[in-house]
Amino acid sequence: MRQIEMELGPLTATFPEQAMALTDALWKDGYLESRLLAAALLGRIHPETNLLLERITAWVSRARDNQLRLALLSTSLARLRRESPAKFLQLMRTWFDPATPAMWGNAIHAIIPLLEDPAYENLPPVYNLLSPVIKSMPSIMQNDLADLINALYAASPIETTYFLRQVIIGASSPQLPVTLRRILPQLPAKLQPVITESVRQKTARA
Repeated sequence: MRQIEMELGPLTATFPEQAMALTDALWKDGYLESRLLAAALLGRIHPETNLLLERITAWVSRARDNQLRLALLSTSLARLRRESPAKFLQLMRTWFDPATPAMWGNAIHAIIPLLEDPAYENLPPVYNLLSPVIKSMPSIMQNDLADLINALYAASPIETTYFLRQVIIGASSPQLPVTLRRILPQLPAKLQPVITESVRQKTARA
């Protein structure tokens, strides 16, 4: 499969419309291996190709296998993240739509590779996108929240510490402090007392 991907990759970049037709056929084949290949080839297609982002969104929403879902969230969106991060964040904003809460976890795990990219340093737009999301995140997503906070902190400890203080103080939902207490052991040791104190201050003001 890796050899097939390597041979098709350059052709995929050169002939995006034909590549889209190929990925569609591979996906319809139904086997995990063919769908993983389709996900890999989508990541080689130019981000401006017609219907590319709509296809990734649709396939992510229907993916049941976790390996396939992560491939779509990481590999299939690789060029978009790298070449047009602003457009990538715009796509994530649509995934964070309150009307489609099932997509929120997908959005988080699509953003994490961006945070892990050492070449990406423009974190303020990411914080702006995530602020209202974290404030209203349901408790069922606590593990996703822990993964997100860990990735943010690894990307920039100082900025993330300040960001989380502001989010906690500004949150209107009583659920956020409860969720943060639950995931505290999963977070970086240096961040834990900051969150504990911010939650204490928030609770005292309530």
